[in-house]
Amino acid sequence: KGTAWFDNIELRIDGIRYEDKAIPAPKTELSDREKKELRRYVYPLRTCESDGGDTQDLDILRQLVGDCKVVGLGENTHGTSEVFKMKDRIIRYLAENCGFDIFALEANMPECYQLNNYTVGGIDNPIRLLIGIYMWPWRTHEMLNMIEWMKAFNASEPRITFTGVDMQVYTAPLRLLQRTFTKDESEKYLVSEIARNLRHIYTEDYQFDTELAKKADADLTVLELRLKQKKLTPMQHAWAQRNIELLHQFLSQGEDLDWRDKGMANNLLWIMQQNPDARIAIWAHNAHISRSQSKTSSSRPMGAFLKDSLADDFRSFGFVCFEGEFTAKKGPQYFPAILKPEPGTLEYLLEQLNEPQFILNLKKMREEKAHALQWIDKQVFRAIGANPDVVYDTRVSDMFDYLIFIRNTLASHMIQ
Repeated sequence: KGTAWFDNIELRIDGIRYEDKAIPAPKTELSDREKKELRRYVYPLRTCESDGGDTQDLDILRQLVGDCKVVGLGENTHGTSEVFKMKDRIIRYLAENCGFDIFALEANMPECYQLNNYTVGGIDNPIRLLIGIYMWPWRTHEMLNMIEWMKAFNASEPRITFTGVDMQVYTAPLRLLQRTFTKDESEKYLVSEIARNLRHIYTEDYQFDTELAKKADADLTVLELRLKQKKLTPMQHAWAQRNIELLHQFLSQGEDLDWRDKGMANNLLWIMQQNPDARIAIWAHNAHISRSQSKTSSSRPMGAFLKDSLADDFRSFGFVCFEGEFTAKKGPQYFPAILKPEPGTLEYLLEQLNEPQFILNLKKMREEKAHALQWIDKQVFRAIGANPDVVYDTRVSDMFDYLIFIRNTLASHMIQ
């Protein structure tokens, strides 16, 4: 008894290798003709580093982004240094040359806004504030370098705002509501009941308690009615309403598979309503900025909701990498995991163009019905989140407008 593993198994009939017609062998080589066609849609990039050098290679962003309001910048892992650096470089270019004045991170909304204390006013400690947004992937020197650039960029006047769109942790919205409802005893009791239910929302086996969620959600609805009667400034009222909405979003996770991505899209649209002339760059995983639902996911991504609302005012940049390392996490341990070249993946084929990093214009390929899409959209590409487990997906041109390829990577540099 046991398990036997076979590598590179072949079936031969009279000495001739049998090729399965139903499941064809994965494509592993590009012909010279295919390379030539693909290069029509490729824009080489000089470097991933924000080194203060020539940015002429990024001038193509003016054409790709156009007049759109929102640009989504993805990542194929939550721990790749070169991806983080490239996104930093792109954000700096968009802010300095294209008028992008809001940065939105895949992290808790109220806590991210606190980072403005540092990026705009130089107040507080950036490392303490980074730790305070809870998400370990952003606790890196790469993110810290971008924050320090923002602080310098805002030195003469506020020019870019640090925001977030997530709602996975309820503590900050709850704390801010407790500060809003301080005088009326019945309101204070209502907030305390909401707090008590939230503290017990996860059972001992980390299952979400939907019955407690319904009770807390009903109390939040009553609190909304009370809010309308309070004398607050328009900004105070808007933020109190948003914190209630963040908690509604958090509490919906027991019954709505789309709760998180739908909520993040809703929060970004709210930021746009508060800043109607703004241009926004979003930093999140590929799985969140994707324009269409992944075949490996049971929920719609934030990018699909944004596409529904913004149409061509939303552009998404996915990322893929060929080989190297990335920071992974299992349990309490962080470690550099290996990203190996995988034959049969899209990254394996794109590496054959012999460009260390480049942008592939999938949007133009869709518009021109490029012949290469017939094989590109059949290729799997790798998606890795916080842990080293690999997920594969296809139809890359449906998911992103542009794809950024990076050949060699290092693990992100964690702040100890």
